[in-house]
Order: sequence, then structure tokens, then C-alpha cells
Amino acid sequence: MPRLSIRSLKKMYVTLIVGAVSGLVSIGVHAADESKQLLVGGTGSALCTMQKLADGFEKANPEIQVKVLQSLGSGGGIKALMAGRLTVSVSSRPLTESEILNGLLSQEIARTPFVFAVHSKTPASNMTLGQVAAMYAGKTKTWSDGTTVRPVLRPISDIDTDTVRKMSAELDQAIQSAHQREGKNIAITDTDAADELERIPGSIGTSALALIACEERRVKVLKVNGIEPNKLNLVNIQYPHMKSIYLIVNKNAPSIAQKFVKYINSTAGSKIIMSNGNLASASSK
Repeated sequence: MPRLSIRSLKKMYVTLIVGAVSGLVSIGVHAADESKQLLVGGTGSALCTMQKLADGFEKANPEIQVKVLQSLGSGGGIKALMAGRLTVSVSSRPLTESEILNGLLSQEIARTPFVFAVHSKTPASNMTLGQVAAMYAGKTKTWSDGTTVRPVLRPISDIDTDTVRKMSAELDQAIQSAHQREGKNIAITDTDAADELERIPGSIGTSALALIACEERRVKVLKVNGIEPNKLNLVNIQYPHMKSIYLIVNKNAPSIAQKFVKYINSTAGSKIIMSNGNLASASSK
């Protein structure tokens, strides 16, 4: 059997996800409107925060049920929304021109530090970007305790990969080199990556502080060049690496979706966003 490219695997993944959402949710969007149910899905970086927002929204609007699905990834969530299988999607990337032309609207609702994280028992707490690059490139093969360095990569076209490559020319080359190696470990979604970082001794990879904090993940977040990736350092630009979270709806979104968006933009919604490792976007500009 011929080996599938990462692009082919991602297409298969999105197809399976949309099919899975269709199977899990036996009602369509119109039926969801009638039963006052909101279906939310997308990037794993935001799902825990979205669940907290959903809980708050339901308390304020007990007649409406919000169901937050398991991680579909940014692209998977957008495709599921366009297919009518979601009411609201969340993404860690902005919409493409094609998606906008297909009637989607987006709004940045949060920003969170974009971090390098390692297995909880890894004997490291601070690294330079050069040291990280050496690990991705395979030049540094072990940690100080002799544990093998095991990079957890994201797909080459993923927003996380693009973010790392833009940090430095050295990291750009290191990521390309890592993707060319046999036996590489590629995590398709943010949730997959966090699972791998928790599971694999010696692992190193990228994540979002919001995901780690809100889900209480058993991983260690690294300082970069001595700077801790927290909300304060994101605001004062001492820590410059961040990830945006976008809320996405159809331009003809049902009234319950519009009500949910209004709640997310409210003071109550902003407090929930801020208490889970994020900056509410109004505070980040």
C-alpha cells in the first residue's frame, strides 16, 4: 500500500470528523434550532474555555442547551460548520478568503500564550530558541538525565508549525529537518499534541497556555530565554509568542447562536475567558 502524505491524512481526518459529527448529532442545524440546542466544536486550544462559557451561558439561559464536541481541529470545525453540523465553531487561525465567500464570519475572542511544553518529568524549565531548534533538528538527542528527546510535531501546514517557523531562521530549518526524518511523531490536533506530551517521556512540542491551564494538563511549560509565558508578559510584550482564538458563525446564524456570541462578548463572558489562561481580546488590544 502506498504511503499517504500528511495532506492526504489531514483530508481523511477532516472527512472522518465531519462524518463523525454527523453520526453523533442526529439532528441538523434547523432541528437544533427547534430544540434550542447549540453545537460547538473546533480547535482543541479553546474547547475547555468554550465549555466554561457554555456552562455560564446555560445558567443564564436555561432554555438553551450547549453541547461542546471533542476536538475537530480548526479546519475540521470550520468544515463541520459549513456542512451544517455545528452551530458555532472555534478556530486558532483566521478564515481564508474562500471560507469568507462561503458565508462565514469570524471574531477574535481571546489570545493566549503560545508555548513550548515538555513531559512533566523532563529536567528542564527554561530554554533558548536555539536550544529548542537543536532538539527539533536532531542535533541535541538527549535531555540532561539521558532521556531521549522526542519532538511532537504538528502538520507542516498547521498554524502552530507556521508560528514556530517564524520565530527564527534556525527554527525554520529545524522544523523542516524534523519533518523529513523517518519515524517522526505528528499530532494532528492541539488535543492530540497535549495527549502525546503527557504520555511520552522526553517529549517536547507546542501548545496553548489556555489548553494546559484550563484542562489541568500534566505537562511542564518552558520559559523561553528566561521569560515565563503568562498573560502579564503577553500584555507587556516581554513574551511575544501568542495564539488567537476566533469564534466563527454563518452570516445567517440562528438567533440562539447570536445570543451565545453576545454572551461571550459580555462582561461575564470576558471574566470566564480571562480566568482560563486567556486574554479577552478587548483586553489584548
